Order: sequence, then C-alpha cells, then structure tokens
Amino acid sequence: MAVKVLCFMILAIVLSEVTADYSKIQIKQLFSKVRSCVSPDADVIERVMYNRNVVKDKETLLYFECASEKMGWLNAERQFQPQLLSDFFAQNFDRAAIESTVNACSSSLPGESLGEQLYNFHQCFFSKFEIKRN
Repeated sequence: MAVKVLCFMILAIVLSEVTADYSKIQIKQLFSKVRSCVSPDADVIERVMYNRNVVKDKETLLYFECASEKMGWLNAERQFQPQLLSDFFAQNFDRAAIESTVNACSSSLPGESLGEQLYNFHQCFFSKFEIKRN
C-alpha cells in the first residue's frame, strides 16, 4: 500500500526551482493527524502532499478543510492561519522562502468555500515550490 501523507499547502516564492522533501518527523505528524480525514483506501493525502493529480472534487475539498483543521492551521472562526503553516514547514525547509511563498499565496484566497480557498492556496503554492518524493 502506498504511503499516504498529507498536505496540500506548502510554500516558497523562489527565484530558482526548489526541490525538497518532507522530513520523517513531518510525515509522522501529518499521518497521525490527518489519516482520519479520508477513507483507508483513498490516495488523496499523497496526491495533495506531492501535488500529483490533485483534482478539485468534493473529496479533495473536504480533505483540505479537515486536514487544515487537524493540523491546527485554522483559527476558531475556521479561517486559514498561514503563519502556522509556515511554522510547520520551516522545520525542514528554508523559512524565508516558505514565508515569502505562503504570504504571496495567502494574500488573496478566492473561492466560495473554505475547501476551495485552501485548494486555490495549494495550487498557488505548488506553482512556486516543488516537493519531491524519494
């Protein structure tokens, strides 16, 4: 069974192409918190985490909402808190690059629902930052 991990949102306005991978600690944190957001046979976690075939469907939008809540990236009013996401990813990635990308991608979150806003953030982020899978 393929390793399933989270995330959707990751970051960095970079002048050159940046490729990095998640740390084992980040993967463990993601798995332990967001696994309950999807059915056991779903591959949405891995698809979102590595930006592979991420589609804008109901399952994915609900996943974005659930995972962001479980990871603590939403405040009490269910608004996305980009600094908290930056803090998580700064464990393994360049903080300045992450914060720059997160700030650029979160300055305007279009979408009719929270899931759609987070999906749009994810698309913005991955247009600027690449996560590789070993």
